[in-house]
Amino acid sequence: MVTALTLGACGGGSGGGGGADPLAANTTAPKLAACPAEGHMDTLGVRGLTPTEIANLPITYTFLHVAPDQCTPSRFNPCEPVHFIQNGAAAPSFVVENVREAFKRLGQTTGITFIDDGLTDENARRGPYVPERYPGRWAPILIVWEHFPPEQTSGQSQILGNTQPMRVDEVNVSARLRFNVDAYNDESTKAPIGDGFGPPAGSGTGPIGRNNITWGRIILHELAHVVGLGHTREEGSLMYPDAAQQTIRPTGFSKSDLAGLQYLGAAAGCVKSPPLPAS
Repeated sequence: MVTALTLGACGGGSGGGGGADPLAANTTAPKLAACPAEGHMDTLGVRGLTPTEIANLPITYTFLHVAPDQCTPSRFNPCEPVHFIQNGAAAPSFVVENVREAFKRLGQTTGITFIDDGLTDENARRGPYVPERYPGRWAPILIVWEHFPPEQTSGQSQILGNTQPMRVDEVNVSARLRFNVDAYNDESTKAPIGDGFGPPAGSGTGPIGRNNITWGRIILHELAHVVGLGHTREEGSLMYPDAAQQTIRPTGFSKSDLAGLQYLGAAAGCVKSPPLPAS
């Protein structure tokens, strides 16, 4: 299962709201639903979507994967720490820090403890259990910065990043994320995507546009996929599939995003972590 965040010029959608505090807790959330996934499934899958497909997504939060009961979203066990590691050899140093900040924000929002395992030369992942590198545990979430193929790094629909969640027994245990170090914003200048989590609040109300996409926005979107959140047709949500058409300022989770994340983190209680494969 792979998800892609595109940098396109798609129209349509629901219209969007303004910014939200990216570190805000969802303190006004209603009582958790007995069947969280009812009406909240991303049935289109985790890939680049056309404008017509985006328009058919739910207007609220969605979940990427749901258990056979059609009610329970797959997620990490929030009662155990989740590790991550980065291969940043091909990337500017600031993106490594953007990843760390994004995990910090996600942890504060979900109540999951994310642990930074530093840097690695690992660039591929055959599955969630890699005992020769990470004995006695599930492999950490792997973030790789790399050069994407030319056809994915040009024009209005270049691919900024994609994510492969890894599950065992309907429980998330790891993931691999790939980010395109050659991605750019403005089509005429090919200016590289910049640092941080902008644009600032008060900079407008419509779509942020290509020139205002930053790596922090892209990373936080993909990490939300890692913990189980899907796409929405709400342009005021960080989970809208077309980054340039998002309206949320600065980068952060919307009220709808927060409502979905409460079912994927500590507020929803512990889940049983699956046992490691027999060695």
